[in-house]
Amino acid sequence: MMRIRAPKDFYAGLLFIAIGALGAALALRYPFGSATRMGPGFLPTILSGITALLGLSILLRSFVIDGEAVTRVVWRPLVLITAAIVVFGLTVTRAGLVVAVMATAIVGGLAARDMGR
Repeated sequence: MMRIRAPKDFYAGLLFIAIGALGAALALRYPFGSATRMGPGFLPTILSGITALLGLSILLRSFVIDGEAVTRVVWRPLVLITAAIVVFGLTVTRAGLVVAVMATAIVGGLAARDMGR
């Protein structure tokens, strides 16, 4: 049995493959067309396939090259940066671009280690 030498690459490869497979599955709803007469599903299917192939190459690389171990997830920046994006989406149409950018910068800035303590 092969040993995983680069766990970060292994899980990143799995993630890319999953994203590529999901994109391809969603693109199947649209006609593919041909190279000369592309349908609406052509580009998403091709890009999803490229993403999955990239993931496969990263996954295979994890068995060959030594790499870093997976570290623990730091939740505060992950949650606050996601919240900043949501704040921007909710405020840009209601309050305008300037207010939305300021609110996004404030919420996103709280993700830094030295802020919000």
